[in-house]
Amino acid sequence: MPAIAGCAVLIYLFLAAERSKQVAATALAGALLDANRECVKLLDTDGRMLRVSEYGAQLMDARSPAELAGADWLGFWKEEGSASAATAFAGALAGRRTSFCGLALITTGRAKWWDNRLTPVKDETGCVVAVLGASLDVTSQTDLLAELQAKNELMSEMEAHMPLVFYSCSANFEFFHYVSAGSAKVFGVERDVVDRNPSAWMELVLEEDREPLRREMQRIVGQSADGRAQ
Repeated sequence: MPAIAGCAVLIYLFLAAERSKQVAATALAGALLDANRECVKLLDTDGRMLRVSEYGAQLMDARSPAELAGADWLGFWKEEGSASAATAFAGALAGRRTSFCGLALITTGRAKWWDNRLTPVKDETGCVVAVLGASLDVTSQTDLLAELQAKNELMSEMEAHMPLVFYSCSANFEFFHYVSAGSAKVFGVERDVVDRNPSAWMELVLEEDREPLRREMQRIVGQSADGRAQ
């Protein structure tokens, strides 16, 4: 009888240790989830949110992760982002790691741009039982890129109608960083020609003026000074 009792105690201690390990592992997983600077969430195979990180809930303007529990993740996406999200989620359910970028609404109804990665979670048989998603808020970067693109388009439109050429070249004059659309109007040389042959515009300069022009250009670079050549 004492032997049986001793075995029972050992089994109890083993199970208690296993439960303790499980609790510790769960706590560690939760801490890692919440420490991530992305919106991390665990989705079931229907696309419902099982768990969202604390920081992710903040990015979604939710009061707490509990507010998002059970929410339809696929329902947050707008416009073409909806199709991209559905395709990526289907790929994850098929066992592949997928990614996409799209526009999604947060709990307040405001739209944000997200860069997303989806990773399938498999059981011991290899069956996908959940999907882990990590979404990085790239709204600021996307808005800035759109603003810069709009400004570039405006500048290109203005430059195309101005009798001036704006350009930026390397310090050794071996290649151009940028040549405005006015090069065709002023020099009669298209931008792609100058890109392929940086000396194309110099060949348009009168032969007797080329050397003085080169000296002035080298002086400007060497002295880091303003200059002018006619």
